[in-house]
Amino acid sequence: MSIRSLEAWKACQKFAISIYRITESFPVTERYGITSQLRRVAVSTSSNIAEGYDKQLDEQQSDAGRLTWGLYRWAARGGRETH
Repeated sequence: MSIRSLEAWKACQKFAISIYRITESFPVTERYGITSQLRRVAVSTSSNIAEGYDKQLDEQQSDAGRLTWGLYRWAARGGRETH
């Protein structure tokens, strides 16, 4: 089984492409602000899944999964914190 066959990884890849397309229309003044943050999150979600998959240890996979889910939720809120 390959990382490319995991549904979560595929979803994160689509998410990253969407984020890059959406942020292309953001103001130039946001290039190093929210645009950069959202793009880094979009890329890191699939990277975290791949890292957890490669390590094959339940604890590490669980940590990567929690981090990925948290990053995904943060990006879905437009990079805003909720309190």
